[in-house]
Amino acid sequence: MARSWKTAVAIAAATAAGVVLVAAPASAGALPRNCPSGYLCLYPDSGYRGTPYRVHWRVVKNSCLTVAPSINNRTSSAWNRTGEVQMFYNLSACRRSFLFPMNPGEARDRLGSSINDKVTSVFGRLR
Repeated sequence: MARSWKTAVAIAAATAAGVVLVAAPASAGALPRNCPSGYLCLYPDSGYRGTPYRVHWRVVKNSCLTVAPSINNRTSSAWNRTGEVQMFYNLSACRRSFLFPMNPGEARDRLGSSINDKVTSVFGRLR
């Protein structure tokens, strides 16, 4: 009885002070630690799982890169840690068939069904 009374007093005091009690977020959507700053990381599975394909920003800076066969048409999640907008295409040499852009710092733990497993090339452009 004393414990529940103390809990009620603590909640009332926190509410009066304007403090909002919130549970810690789940780690399911947590960003991975295996994508260094300055890189674009493409993952074969949603939730940033699998071995990432990493590309340094200098490689895609104002140019097109056809991704390696290991990740070609297999990208399910991505994190853009470059300072540039990355433009994704489903044909080599960044020809036609634009899929989606990613802003600097943007992360997508799950690509939508219309773009999942379709990335073939990437073009990085300065903002």
